[in-house]
Amino acid sequence: MRLAIVTAGAVGGYFGSLLAGKGAEITFVARGEHLKVLCETGLTLNKPDGTLFVPPDQYRATENAAQAVKGADMVLFAVKSYDTREVAMALLPGLGENVPVLSLQNGVENEDLLSAIVEPQRTAGGVAYVFAQLTAPGEITANNVGKMVIADRTMAGGPVAHLAELTALCAAANVPFETTSDIGKTKWSKLVYNSALNGWTTYRQTTLDRLLADPVTRRDFEQTLRETAAVALALGIKLDDDLVEQTMDRAMKVGAVGSSMLADLEMGRKLEFEALNGYIVRKGREVGIHTPYNAMLSRELAALNLSRN
Repeated sequence: MRLAIVTAGAVGGYFGSLLAGKGAEITFVARGEHLKVLCETGLTLNKPDGTLFVPPDQYRATENAAQAVKGADMVLFAVKSYDTREVAMALLPGLGENVPVLSLQNGVENEDLLSAIVEPQRTAGGVAYVFAQLTAPGEITANNVGKMVIADRTMAGGPVAHLAELTALCAAANVPFETTSDIGKTKWSKLVYNSALNGWTTYRQTTLDRLLADPVTRRDFEQTLRETAAVALALGIKLDDDLVEQTMDRAMKVGAVGSSMLADLEMGRKLEFEALNGYIVRKGREVGIHTPYNAMLSRELAALNLSRN
């Protein structure tokens, strides 16, 4: 199986490093010093059960997205939401007619944008559950065992080409993998969590365990979950009745973790708040749901974003 991973950041690099050498031809898209290390030295994945080193002879790496996807059977699309349009346009010239592009991005609107560029029949939604960050050029550090959940249908309603091959590949690499017929519920359930996790850890610049140890910020965290869930329900998304309770229970057990947005803040990168808290505020206005917690987080994160970029 020929798999293009766009790009080799925290999420793409995590899954790509595990799948490399397991029966797939992997091509990463990367740039700058990260690309140089991938080409010359290799990719290092630090994970809870040890370190995995993947030498350059087990994959290809390029800065050219169109070149990376040319001849691929499938594309794992794992760029930040604010880069979706630019990167999708860049890969389009090399994308085969029946090659599916699977979005593993944060938020719930990227598939719509992707499908408008690469066509609905080549676009499918997905969710990545992994606490990972790019800690140095050529190095990714993960705090948990990552999992992928992929829609079993494209945005056009047809089957996702090569999905059975990806399922087998993940099984061979011991990567937890599932397909779902309700990707909307899956993505919104994650967004409920992410709106609070990313928003509050970044705004307070602290880890989740410290946030939840304080009764005041624990209440604010839970209220953010409830706001986001209320917007989802108003939009017709069917969530579990006890989703907020489930999410709070899981959050209380996670421990001293941050978030992808907090890592971006610490590394001086652009923040992805518009696809999370900003999106909830915009959709809340459309459906008449008041979202003061997400609105406050969006304002404060916008200010942080300006101060660091």
